Amino acid sequence: MERLINMASFAEVVEAGGFSAAAERLGCSRAVVSKRISALEKDFGVTLLHRTTRRQSMTEAGEALYAHCRRVLDEMGHAENRLHELSSAPRGMLRVSASHAYGTKVLGPQLPHS
Repeated sequence: MERLINMASFAEVVEAGGFSAAAERLGCSRAVVSKRISALEKDFGVTLLHRTTRRQSMTEAGEALYAHCRRVLDEMGHAENRLHELSSAPRGMLRVSASHAYGTKVLGPQLPHS
C-alpha cells in the first residue's frame, strides 16, 4: 500500500509541476512528498526526476513510471466509482415469503407499481 501512495505522490508531482504544489494538493508537507519520491527511486533503483532548486524534469525512467502510475490510479478511480454505484442503492431481486393476507394488506402497498 505504501508503494501505491508513493506512486500517487509521484504522479501528483508530475501533474502539479512541482513538489510544493503537489504537497498542497495532497495535504501534506513538501518533505513528505520528497521522501515518498525518494522511496520510489530507492525501491526501483532509478532516478525518476532531475531536481534543481528551481524545477524538476522527468528522466526516461520517470516518464515510463508515470505512464503506468496514471493507468493504475485511473483504474483505481474506476473501481471506486463502480463500487460506490453498487453500494449506493439496493439492487437485484428480493424474494419475500409471506401469507397472502399480509402480502396484500402490508407489503403490496409498499411496493412500487410499474
